[in-house]
Amino acid sequence: MKTKDFLSAIIKNSIVGIGVVDSNGKYTLVNSIWKTMFGYTTEEAYQLNLNNVTPFEDFERSQFNFEKLIKGEIKNFHLEREYIRKDGSTFWAAVSVSPIYEEDGSVESVIAFIVNIDEQKMAEHK
Repeated sequence: MKTKDFLSAIIKNSIVGIGVVDSNGKYTLVNSIWKTMFGYTTEEAYQLNLNNVTPFEDFERSQFNFEKLIKGEIKNFHLEREYIRKDGSTFWAAVSVSPIYEEDGSVESVIAFIVNIDEQKMAEHK
């Protein structure tokens, strides 16, 4: 299998949400699990940026980590945070975020692997 086909199969068949944003935070790729989690179509997702899916309470922390990643100050980060769905409801997720580098070493994009942990969070607060 060619590398491009192999990578496409990984993204398509992943059991976690995958979202890729450019260095400005605009979505450039989402998989079907991401679309199910957030409630957007592919076309709608590509009109969004990170601010559209980040609750106000999480914005500062998310922006801080994203900027450190883009500047190369950190190699990746993991956190639990809330996201906003298309319908305005929120859900908790465990997120692992890593840069995708250009040949010159600059950050071209950022990829996030998102696992919905809403049920776990609800159980913790009972």
